[in-house]
Amino acid sequence: MKPSLLLLEPMDYSEEAIATYQSFAQVSALAAHEVQQQHQLQNANILVTRLGYTLNAEFLRRCPALISIVTPTTGLDHIDLTYCHQHHIEVLSLRGQFQLLQSITSTAEHTIALMLAAVRHILPAHSDVLNGNWKRDAFKGWELQGKTLGIFGLGRIGGQVARLAKAFQMKVCAHDPVQGNPDLSFVTYMHPEELVKTSDIISLHMNAEGNHHFVNAHLLSLSRKGAGWINTARAALWDEEAAASLVLRNHLAWVATDVLSGERDESAIRQNPLYLAAQQCDRIIITPHLGGATTEAMQTTEKHMALVCKEWHAQRSGIKQ
Repeated sequence: MKPSLLLLEPMDYSEEAIATYQSFAQVSALAAHEVQQQHQLQNANILVTRLGYTLNAEFLRRCPALISIVTPTTGLDHIDLTYCHQHHIEVLSLRGQFQLLQSITSTAEHTIALMLAAVRHILPAHSDVLNGNWKRDAFKGWELQGKTLGIFGLGRIGGQVARLAKAFQMKVCAHDPVQGNPDLSFVTYMHPEELVKTSDIISLHMNAEGNHHFVNAHLLSLSRKGAGWINTARAALWDEEAAASLVLRNHLAWVATDVLSGERDESAIRQNPLYLAAQQCDRIIITPHLGGATTEAMQTTEKHMALVCKEWHAQRSGIKQ
């Protein structure tokens, strides 16, 4: 018997990945009708998800036949890992897939895009032009060359951002417990407070686990006046209310974030302090978790995770490949 595999977010999913799943499983896509959904969830042995659903205990209790969850992501804060462990549900993700991940640059590129959008006032300038104006001097920006970029977390993405920043002739400093990468010899390692006080722009690329509000209100307050912050990692890493307040008080020049706490809940988004502050000022840029959302990255990771799942199922079933 083939396992029942349910795609929770089938829109634009890799056709090659789906074909791989179909080679060993009965594949269906989550229906729009609630009654159909209930039946599908009850019978699903494998769930395939991106980031659109929060697979918490309440959701997972609706899946009594579940043996595996597949997610083409490195972050797992959308899945209740404790529940999965207690109920012997295997979670297959991109964690540990180092060789594949090194080839994916989408989040690092998005980080630089946010940086450029902020320092060159691209969004307000665009809006002003659409309003019929042509005020070149009103949107005078800053060059990246010669500025100091501070990076929290110099792993895969942080390292990619560092290399891109070097290409812009920026100075790069970082805080990371692991040091000594020979490919990043141009980076100066610093204590968190020293990094914040030194940097013109600070970018977050840490793991969320064990680092809740690592960037707290005190650390944010040490920022240079006129500095900017970027978060393309996870909202839990910093104090969003403190960041919003510092922008509104004109201590921080800008904040650009690709993540918000409560981002999977529209009502929670509307109450988020950064969202509320962005209604008052155009120096807060928010994008809807676009870091990994490129066609190339999603197709590559979806195909890869389908193969990982196929191999896992074969090993579990004692099937020779």
